[in-house]
Amino acid sequence: MKSTDDRKLFGSPIGASVATGNIAVIPQTQATAGDGTASVALGFPPETFISRAAGGEPPRGQDMNGLLNLLSSATQVLQAGYLGPFDATFAQDIGGYPAGGLCCTIQSIGVTKPL
Repeated sequence: MKSTDDRKLFGSPIGASVATGNIAVIPQTQATAGDGTASVALGFPPETFISRAAGGEPPRGQDMNGLLNLLSSATQVLQAGYLGPFDATFAQDIGGYPAGGLCCTIQSIGVTKPL
């Protein structure tokens, strides 16, 4: 990537101005199995890939807006230069920070590299 390339910075997350009923907060896991709602764990669940005639559920536009909002919000934070502090729970969830990964320190201004 060249420094002159258009980096497509997010001035606001996707769906930032959408009406409340047209966006879903995406849960970590599907609250009701088989209802067709998206989650972080499943994305769009299996029932959204089955035709209605065969008992499937169509994907919901609110879920698409919610997923795009979630991802573009996270991207926007990184584009703004945010480096979060070390988070032990997150580190455990992802199997540890990668060698050379960067975290901010809370005690002082600076950056640390987890071992």
